[in-house]
Amino acid sequence: MADDDKDTPLSDADPSDSGSETSSGSDSDDVVDIDPEDMNKMMALESGLEANPNDYDAHLQYISLLRKCRLWARLRQAHEKMSASFPLSEDLWTDWVNDELGQVQDHDDIERIQKLFSKSVKDYFSVNLWCSYLQFVVDFDPEVQQHSAAGIKKMRELCEAALTAVGLHVTEGGRVWEIYRKYEQAVEAGGAGGDKHTDHMRQLFSRQLQVPLVSGPHTLEAYKAWEASKGNKSIPDHIQRAYSKAQEGVALRRPYEEAVALGKPADANLLAAYVSYIKLEQAQGEPARVQCVYERAMAVFPVTHELWMQYGRYLEGHLKIPAVINAVYERAVRNCYWVGALWARAMRALARGATLKAGGSPE
Repeated sequence: MADDDKDTPLSDADPSDSGSETSSGSDSDDVVDIDPEDMNKMMALESGLEANPNDYDAHLQYISLLRKCRLWARLRQAHEKMSASFPLSEDLWTDWVNDELGQVQDHDDIERIQKLFSKSVKDYFSVNLWCSYLQFVVDFDPEVQQHSAAGIKKMRELCEAALTAVGLHVTEGGRVWEIYRKYEQAVEAGGAGGDKHTDHMRQLFSRQLQVPLVSGPHTLEAYKAWEASKGNKSIPDHIQRAYSKAQEGVALRRPYEEAVALGKPADANLLAAYVSYIKLEQAQGEPARVQCVYERAMAVFPVTHELWMQYGRYLEGHLKIPAVINAVYERAVRNCYWVGALWARAMRALARGATLKAGGSPE
C-alpha cells in the first residue's frame, strides 16, 4: 500500500476484562461455567486429537471451542500443540497473540508475548506480524520506551531483522521502515544521540529511499521536512538520484504486484503470476529480492512442494549460505512432510553444510 504508516491492529482487550480468570498464566477453568454440549464436544475433540494429533481441522475446532469457553490455560496449550504439529498461518498466529494479549497482567506476560511474536514470524512471510511485533515492543517494552541504550539497541536489532525479512515488499515493506523511523525520531526528540543520531536518521532515510517501495513519495516528503527542520533547504543530490532509480524499480514491478495483489484467489493463475514475478527478479540479479518474492509465494502456496523445490534449488545455486538453505528446507518438509524428494534434498543440504563447516569440499 502507498500509506507506509499503516499498522496492523491486534486485540485492544483490557487485561482486566478477562472474566473470572484473573491469574496470568494460571488456569481457573474449574470456576468457568461450560455448556454441557460444549463439554461433550471438547471431550470428543480431546480424545480425537490424542488418537490423531495430525488432524488439522480438529485442532482448529478445539481451539475455537476453548476460546468460546474462556479456558485460557487450556487454550494456550492447544495453540502450542498445534504449532508443534503444523506451521501456522498469519491469521492463526494473530488469533493466538490476541488470546494472550487479553490475559496480560505483568512484565512476565510482556516477555512471553514478545517470545511468541518472535516465533510467529518464522513460519511464513508476514508484514502484518512483523509490524505488530515491532509496535508491541515499542508500546510495552520498558527499556525501549525509555530509550535506554539497551532499549535502543534492542529495537534497532529487531527493526533490522524485520527489514531483512519483509522490508523489500514493494507495496507493504514501507510500513516496517515507517515504524523504525518513528521510533528513531522519538529517540531524537528525547535528546538522545546528538549529532551522531542525526547522521543515523539521515542514513535511515537514505536507505529507505533507495528501496523500490510504493510509499517512496511519502517517504521523500517526510525526509525533505526532516532536513528542513535541520536548516537544510534541499536534500543531497545522491539521495535524490537513488530515490529516482528506486521509483523506476517500482514502475517495473507494478504490473507484477497488481497480478499478485492481496485478495486474489489462491489458484493456478495466482501461482503463475508469482512464478512470473520470481523470473523477473531473477533476471534483475538481486538474490534478496528473489527470496522476498519466493517467500511471499510460499505464504500463499505452502503445500505446493514443487515451489519449495525450486526455491531450494535457487538458494543452493545462487546464495550458497548453508544456514539459510537448511532453514528453508526445514520449513519445506514441515509444510510438505509427505514429499520424499524434499526430505532427500534437505538431507543432502545438511550434509553439504556440515562438510563445509568441517573445511572440506561440498562435492
